[in-house]
Amino acid sequence: MKYGWLTAAALLVLVAITACGSFWCFHHLGTREEDHNSSALAWLHAEFDIPSDKMAQIEKAHAAYRSICAVHCREIIASREELQLARESGASADSLASAMERVAAVDRECIAATQTHLREIAAIIGGAEGQRYLDIVLPRLAHFDHQGPASLDLEIDHTHAEHSGG
Repeated sequence: MKYGWLTAAALLVLVAITACGSFWCFHHLGTREEDHNSSALAWLHAEFDIPSDKMAQIEKAHAAYRSICAVHCREIIASREELQLARESGASADSLASAMERVAAVDRECIAATQTHLREIAAIIGGAEGQRYLDIVLPRLAHFDHQGPASLDLEIDHTHAEHSGG
């Protein structure tokens, strides 16, 4: 019985540490992503001198895209975890090839969706400035490493590296 209380106390401490860690991650890491999105929006507004009505449209489009991006992030994480597990378990060459193709496929899906989103933002900006925006961000997208969600400036804040492994 003496060890039962000790085990319960150790579990309670472990749960408390996990809860505190989760709370910190939720509040601090989410804030960093929001701060980066805010600075990307501020950059967009200042760099392209976008009127308030168009900025509202851009913010709405970007907010809607974030849910699509979140799905892609989960798929990328899952595919990279599957690949890592296949590597660690000594999977067959066919299984490894299949896992690597899945990683590549979800990466391509993310890039294609992001290109569509960036073109939507450029269309809202309009004209020569919309094209200038694409001229800036599309080359950055070619080097996108999927280590975190993309922002409107395609400069990634890697302070929380949402995607690991791979």
